Amino acid sequence: MLAGLFVLAMAAVTLGVLAVLIPGLFGGAYRLNAYFADASGLSTGTQVIQGGYVIGIVESMRPVFADRDAVEAGRCPPPEEEAVPRPRPVPCFRATLRIRHGWPIPEDSLAQPGSAGLLQGDAIKIQPGTANQLLADGGVIASTLRETNLMTQLGALTDSLQSLVDETIAPALASIQQQIK
Repeated sequence: MLAGLFVLAMAAVTLGVLAVLIPGLFGGAYRLNAYFADASGLSTGTQVIQGGYVIGIVESMRPVFADRDAVEAGRCPPPEEEAVPRPRPVPCFRATLRIRHGWPIPEDSLAQPGSAGLLQGDAIKIQPGTANQLLADGGVIASTLRETNLMTQLGALTDSLQSLVDETIAPALASIQQQIK
């Protein structure tokens, strides 16, 4: 009897934790679609964040090919400029976002893939708009290009600091050293 109660209690705790961690798992959610030119870092289960707060998850991801589905392909953003061109046809990707019930997302909001934080994984960040109309279940949220990678930004900062040292500080120190001699 005690073992059975223990198993039921642990099942209830597990369901409670899942309900807290996965928004809208047991109903109480609505779905939005977002179209991205590149799906790197995005997959089923990726968090959807607004203002640092998790408001949903990516429920599914699927490629959209222009030659197979012209209606959906018309919603795809233009591909980013590529250093090395990829063979055509290149699909865009449709992410179905499951958003917490009652969470308001204005029609002119933007979905942007990026990093959830320095030591966290990727996420889709919702930048809220100012429109009075809210997106409804099954609506399409506009998307923007991927947020600049934090490591790329740190690399650029390091390069600029190195050039500052090489061009300004090092010659000044050499001049001071020459004057001391």
